[in-house]
Amino acid sequence: MDIKYPIGKPIYVENPTEEEIQGWIADIAALPEQIQETIEGFSDEVLEKSYREGGWNAKQLIHHLVHSHMNSLFRVQYALTEDNPTVMSYNREAWVNLDEKFGTPVELSLFLLEEIHTKMVLMYNSITGDEWQRTFENPDAGQFTILKSLMLYAWHCRHHLAHIKLITKN
Repeated sequence: MDIKYPIGKPIYVENPTEEEIQGWIADIAALPEQIQETIEGFSDEVLEKSYREGGWNAKQLIHHLVHSHMNSLFRVQYALTEDNPTVMSYNREAWVNLDEKFGTPVELSLFLLEEIHTKMVLMYNSITGDEWQRTFENPDAGQFTILKSLMLYAWHCRHHLAHIKLITKN
């Protein structure tokens, strides 16, 4: 197993079924509780360990999920309200470092993650028909449809949950 990509790299489905779409939305809905269950009872010392040399620790991964998924929420909202908007990218490492500088408690990020995911699920469940094909332009990653964004962020949930599980298993 490649611990950098413990579930593999993202796979994009050209014409997904409604069942696949609902499965991806369910992945997003489930993440906050899955993380809570995974880290429950573990000390700060354990949560400050990394899953690999040079990788983020569990706390940093949770902060990163908040940053990333908050940006995803905004990107999809832009795509729903504007024609192919260019969205801002951000420096992931610098944002995680800010959380450490601010002393952001992991509990705060877990709370925010739950709220962001609730809003993401409401948003994705409201999207119909051609709205899935609305686009946004990411300067770092190119053009995304809302559907491709859903697939990516469902994968992103499973990807970093797998990292956190690697930390708590060791």
